[in-house]
Amino acid sequence: MSTLTHTSEPRTAGIAAGPMLGRGEARYRLLLLALFAAGVVTFAQLYAPQGVLPLIQAERGWNLSTSQASLTISAATFGLAASVLVWAVLAKRFGTFPIICASLAITTVMSFLSVAAPSFGALLVIRVLLGIGAAGMAALSVAYIVERVNPGDVPVVAGIYVSGTTIGGLSGRVVGAGLAGFGWRGSLLAVAVTSLLFAAIFVFAGWKSRPRPAPHRDNSAAARTTTGMSDLVLCLTHRPALGLYALIFVLMGSLVALYNYFSFHLTDPPYGLSTAAVGLFYFAYLGGTVGARIAGSAAGRFGRGRTLGVAVALMLVGACLTLQRNLVGLAAGLLLFTTAFFAAHAVASGWVGQIAGPQHSATASALYSLFYYAGSAILGWLLGFPYQHFGWTPFVLALTAGCLVTATLSWALLRRRDSTAHPGLRSR
Repeated sequence: MSTLTHTSEPRTAGIAAGPMLGRGEARYRLLLLALFAAGVVTFAQLYAPQGVLPLIQAERGWNLSTSQASLTISAATFGLAASVLVWAVLAKRFGTFPIICASLAITTVMSFLSVAAPSFGALLVIRVLLGIGAAGMAALSVAYIVERVNPGDVPVVAGIYVSGTTIGGLSGRVVGAGLAGFGWRGSLLAVAVTSLLFAAIFVFAGWKSRPRPAPHRDNSAAARTTTGMSDLVLCLTHRPALGLYALIFVLMGSLVALYNYFSFHLTDPPYGLSTAAVGLFYFAYLGGTVGARIAGSAAGRFGRGRTLGVAVALMLVGACLTLQRNLVGLAAGLLLFTTAFFAAHAVASGWVGQIAGPQHSATASALYSLFYYAGSAILGWLLGFPYQHFGWTPFVLALTAGCLVTATLSWALLRRRDSTAHPGLRSR
């Protein structure tokens, strides 16, 4: 019988055959390149419309409100959150690498189709399908890392992957906003072409660093269903994992909401900035690249709990800085919030994979992604109501209150990580 792993050294049962990869190896470097490219592809396409939401809102004949326009983002993240567990089951049957390749292919095709959407309803359907495709990479990234990398290198590699997601999020937003003169369709087309290039890089580098064939396993439908259900029950009743799921739900929802309505905040009075000018603020995403890399190293040196706590505290400070009226203060707040969020995400994503161990990492990673993108879809939309009806300050206060309450709950659950294992599910 099995349980989620509580030791620093995850179990080796269930991993792919062959030696685990470590720093200094050529295949390790190729794996880093593949993960970085996959992060760029997934996040560039998920968040490309965010930089041109005002243009989508202004599309002739669509008659959209700000909260309706933001559904362009929420539709994709909803599709992603709803399908991550399906991809995890498929990965158990076919392996992580081919499933990730299929995921990126679907995402890229949908990205091209979104450019030709004839109506807002059609655009939302395409975005849902894009999110379903992106779910494969999102669900399996941490599992892929845990399966292939030495345990001591997992925080660093997770940081590299998260750095790729920040570059993807930045490129999608900046390219989209920077090409606003070509309309939102031209902007999304440029992102789709860029993503196709990075998808090809992932396939090449991932193939070169692929694991050796695993020993024969029982892949019958009954065996897969039993394993999947056992993993789900275990991961959903494990308190430290639940603490991380709840935390990332609120933190990610807050980040997406902040970026969704930041563009409206700056294009409205008293600022009145153009869409292209607002796009410059999205360079704050580069802070996320730095934050993820620093957090990976800091977690190994100071511990995951302390690093995560500092990151959340800095997010709250950054949110408060956006309450200033001057553009420099707003930019500083956005930069700090983004940097701290991706530091927290880098720590939490790697932590949940190692808590689970290789046997349960696919399911634990999929659930982490489910809560991550459910937060993006739900809070990224719901937090628009305080902005739409009450303005920027109540919106920021609601955002910070949610982060503070959830961080307190998560801290309480994570403190019990040594005493909450299910006795009947421990390895014997």
